Order: sequence, then C-alpha cells, then structure tokens
Amino acid sequence: MLVPQLTHVPVAVRNAMRDGPRDSATHLRHAAAVPALGEIEIGGKASRESAGESLTVMAWNVERLRHVDAIAATIAGQAPHVVLLSEVDKGMARSGNGHLLSRLADRLGHSYAYGVEFLELGTGNEAEQAAR
Repeated sequence: MLVPQLTHVPVAVRNAMRDGPRDSATHLRHAAAVPALGEIEIGGKASRESAGESLTVMAWNVERLRHVDAIAATIAGQAPHVVLLSEVDKGMARSGNGHLLSRLADRLGHSYAYGVEFLELGTGNEAEQAAR
C-alpha cells in the first residue's frame, strides 16, 4: 500500500518482538501485525522530465545513509534518472533517529519511495553505540 508516512510501530510492540519467544510462528504473527511491513512511503518533490532514449540507473548500498551530504554530492555528480539505495535507515538510534532518505531527496530535489525490510530492535553495533 502506498502511504505518505509509514505506520508507527509502538514501543510496546517492538519490546514484545525483542523479548521473544523466538520461533517461526511468533515471527509470522508479529510480521502480519505490523502494517509498516506492507507499506511503501512516498515523498519528495521532483518533477517529471523526459529521460529521452536512455535511462541512467544508479544502485548503491549506502550502509544506513549516515553520510547524507557526501552521498548527495556523489549522486548529483552522476546525475542518474533513478537511484536504488539499500540499507537506508529511518528513525534509527544508530543513525541519529532521523528520516535520512527524506533529507537526501530534499537536497537532490528528488522524489522517493521507501519500504521497510525489517524492524531493528537494537541500537546498533558496539561502535555505533559508542559514537552516540
């Protein structure tokens, strides 16, 4: 389902997931109960332009999208028509609790579509926790 904002997953629900039990049936039950896992957030404000005879697509694993300015500069320098990003955090403690994709899209004047692959129930690895 396309939405302007993903459905929030309450802390109590996240805690119940984190605390277990950890079996397939419980996992499937939790996954079915989280609307955000079936949603695609649409945002940004790009205009549609003709791509002409060809279309340039850029794919990049941006590892949580922590370095928005540097990533924006690299994307702008390549001027792709479509950018496919993986490992993009949204609202994660390990990456500053922001909506980094929205910030990136604003900087570039792009639209975006964001889907949730999984819910991170921790606060990052040891290095990320130390950096907070």
